[in-house]
Amino acid sequence: MVRHREGPLVSAGISVVVVARARVLPGLRETLTELGPPYTRSTALVRSGTPLAAVVADARAAAPSRGVLVIAEHDDEVDAILAEGADEALVEPVDAPKLERALRRAALRAGVRDDHAVEAHTLERVLAGIAQSAESPLASLALDLDGLRSGTLDTLDDFDAALDDCVAATDQVLHLLRNVSVLARTGDSDHREHIPIAPLIESLVDALGGHGGLRAHVEVHAEDDTLEVVAPRSQLARALAGVIVQTLDAVPDKAGAGVRRLRIGVRPLPDAVAISLDLRPALDAPPPSTSFTLRDEGRLAVTRASLRSFDGELFAERASDGGVRFVVFLPRRIIVVSEPALAARLSTPIARPRRPRVLVVDRDARVLRATARALSERYDVIVAICGEEATRHRMRPSRQEQPKR
Repeated sequence: MVRHREGPLVSAGISVVVVARARVLPGLRETLTELGPPYTRSTALVRSGTPLAAVVADARAAAPSRGVLVIAEHDDEVDAILAEGADEALVEPVDAPKLERALRRAALRAGVRDDHAVEAHTLERVLAGIAQSAESPLASLALDLDGLRSGTLDTLDDFDAALDDCVAATDQVLHLLRNVSVLARTGDSDHREHIPIAPLIESLVDALGGHGGLRAHVEVHAEDDTLEVVAPRSQLARALAGVIVQTLDAVPDKAGAGVRRLRIGVRPLPDAVAISLDLRPALDAPPPSTSFTLRDEGRLAVTRASLRSFDGELFAERASDGGVRFVVFLPRRIIVVSEPALAARLSTPIARPRRPRVLVVDRDARVLRATARALSERYDVIVAICGEEATRHRMRPSRQEQPKR
């Protein structure tokens, strides 16, 4: 028997019904409270003894436009639950991050299934095209969205792979989506009206958390019915494009014309300087324990990345106070290091050195010295001390470590 409690649980703009045993409700409410807005309660309570998979159809019938998330008691229940049509399934116990991700995925699946009916292979092709075209910093790609909107989705399972790619790409930019805005431009004027994109992806951004980063934005060009994503890196453009595909119907239409084409522009933003840290040539056999640290105390926890897996770029953006905002792109995460006290001279281009360079940023001089000393044998280490007296210098091997000529 299913007892449904009203009250939308919103994630990515779509309602989700959570099916769970009554005994887990107190903990579930506490977790939802911890997640905060836009999450509110919407649960279907199942009495003990009733198989969870048996009530998925009832939950779907009671709320056909909502996603269904089932919290199972055991691992062996998950396959049966998903086979009955649930959008997502979790196994007890459930913590806040795990529940948050499951709610978002269930909402995205429900939204695609009911509202957009997008062909799986079409979206995969779009994302693949964006990734390929974005390799050049000045590349742009115009994509016809008619196929995305008129396609049909045979089975939800066929769409899982493409949806996973979209979610994974969005996760990579969780620190950069907060300040995104839509710029609507009229055809006969250069006037731009700032329209928050929050109504379109507010739930998704809230689910991801994070803070503002680079000034990526989306432009709506009414004169040619084009929606353009402008971002400094392909990861951000690809993630934004995936979000827009999911929420295209809600894009504000100021000129009365529908958005027919999606153009992805990947180019450096004004006053932004790219600093290349190409470590691949020197990564044959680095010491397994070798690592570098980027720390932004007060907003980000200390993040350590193995040099073996490091393959990214560092962007330095000039701030209004003359400082620099650093954004480091790693294979699986993006680290934003904002430190207004850093000297403005750090925002000048750095030519590719003879030896690969590593930038170490920290407030603690002892950490800087220890990290730089461990790296100095193989890399040209640039040390930046965050604080009132920001300094920058190179740390080279000591005399006994210098190679003989």
